[in-house]
Amino acid sequence: MLLRLYKQFRGKQEAAIKAIISGRSPVIVIMGTGCGKSVLFILPAILAPGGVTIVVTPLVSLQGNMQELSDKARISSIKWTS
Repeated sequence: MLLRLYKQFRGKQEAAIKAIISGRSPVIVIMGTGCGKSVLFILPAILAPGGVTIVVTPLVSLQGNMQELSDKARISSIKWTS
């Protein structure tokens, strides 16, 4: 079902999504800038709400972007800053 919703996976996205859907834990994926990491937590959160995902972003500007994406997808999120 998920693979039909998102038809063009890039790089490691498909393997990671399949690992997430199958319940493997932890799933750690290292991808460069602009490779589509956001889909790895946005799609599962939309399809199976109720879990917890921790996203670590090294740049403060990316934290705001992740918050915006979550808000647009109606995913409850909290941005933590030290």
